[in-house]
Amino acid sequence: MKFLIISIVFLSISCNNAFDYSNPYQVKKNFVNKNSDKCHKDKDCKKENEFCIFENKASQIGICSNPCDGFDCSKEGVNKRCVLNDEHEPLCVCKENYHPDANNQCIKANWEKVSAGDGYTCGIMNKNLYCWGRYNPSNYKGVLGLGNLENEGNQTIPVKVGKDNWIDISCSGDYACGIKEDNSLWCWGDNSDKKLISGMEAGNINTPEKIGNDKWLKVFTNKSFNNNHFTCALNTTGKLYCWGKDNADMNPINGDYLHAFVNDDNILTINNNNNLYYLEYGNEPYSDDKNNYILATMLNNEKDGILALRSDNKLVHYNSDSIYGICDNLTSANLEDDKDSNCNIIEANYIDSRGNLACIVVDRRGLYCYRTGNIGDLFMSMIEYDNQFYKLGDKTDWILVSIGNDHICAIDGIHNLYCIGNGNDGELGLGDMNKGSKNLNGLENCENLTGSNAHCLSFNKIKMVDRGVAQ
Repeated sequence: MKFLIISIVFLSISCNNAFDYSNPYQVKKNFVNKNSDKCHKDKDCKKENEFCIFENKASQIGICSNPCDGFDCSKEGVNKRCVLNDEHEPLCVCKENYHPDANNQCIKANWEKVSAGDGYTCGIMNKNLYCWGRYNPSNYKGVLGLGNLENEGNQTIPVKVGKDNWIDISCSGDYACGIKEDNSLWCWGDNSDKKLISGMEAGNINTPEKIGNDKWLKVFTNKSFNNNHFTCALNTTGKLYCWGKDNADMNPINGDYLHAFVNDDNILTINNNNNLYYLEYGNEPYSDDKNNYILATMLNNEKDGILALRSDNKLVHYNSDSIYGICDNLTSANLEDDKDSNCNIIEANYIDSRGNLACIVVDRRGLYCYRTGNIGDLFMSMIEYDNQFYKLGDKTDWILVSIGNDHICAIDGIHNLYCIGNGNDGELGLGDMNKGSKNLNGLENCENLTGSNAHCLSFNKIKMVDRGVAQ
């Protein structure tokens, strides 16, 4: 009886000890749990996160234990959970869908915007701007807006940019622009041609610099990622201004507008009557006599590649079927019931494109991506065949998607952020720098990958950015 009482006491205090499990056969004098499975080694333990622990040196048989069982994280704050570190020690972190704030208290993740650039990503969560991804002296160019990051390496989790609140963000190849809550416009990154920010010396702008004195609602950076600084922004009165083609001076586009899509030197715009216009820089705009458009993008920088979303949630394409085979491929992607007689996608909620890749959110069905030619270096090659729709992951409640140079990020219906693709520069925000698989069935072909950074991903393994954020 005395031994039994002592055993119970030891069990109650063992839960609050951070064990060192670097040696699975280490003596644990205060570990007694008669109900655990017996074991000889860690592989004998079948339950997740259990390890084989020996009570004393003379023991021939150990006991399976999960160090997080009974471990109390409430003392460190609310919304925390126990996980194991690399040494199998219990560690208190934020619960899923929560992130630490500046005081290390866990707050609900609420990603409102995301924009994927070339090797980096920026997003707005709880009105705070975060950026993450590439840095080295040869290609950083200030794209994260975090100042001089020399010798700090790639930022592999979201890092907060300043202390202000933001309402919009747009990333291009080597620069980014955003709008703060006071409706001021700011840009940062490569200013080597002095066309991005007026009055600044040629070079990299490492922190956000204010553009003009107007009040702004939305900003549209260049989707071509070819170091073209041609950029547009919409002010609070509906006027669209563009700059960066010839110099950093802002020039108004005649009319009142709701939306713009900038690709190379061309602009797709939607005016305040919801009419769609296609403008080649320096020429008169091509106008569509139809209306009710709310969002527009363009494949391959061609008028024939225009994809426009209407207020009735119908995604309309222009001569795309004859060129890209959209109609037949909607059927092959099991989206036959989601098209009308003209092969326009019905019940679409969002659209983004870059080059010859478009991603479409189809209501209650999921996120579908469509490639019409070669794109990217690694991840985009996972879509192996031209003119095919591929579903991205298993979720069906996406609300927003953004296409980067070689990665894609999306926000779901409860405002969690997910990214997938090539993470060589940390642009996925997952806490590491991993490559995506070149093969669509990458999880079955890991042995074909080489290099220490090889990491198998497939379209069913789009990952949530849940490693927390750096303040």
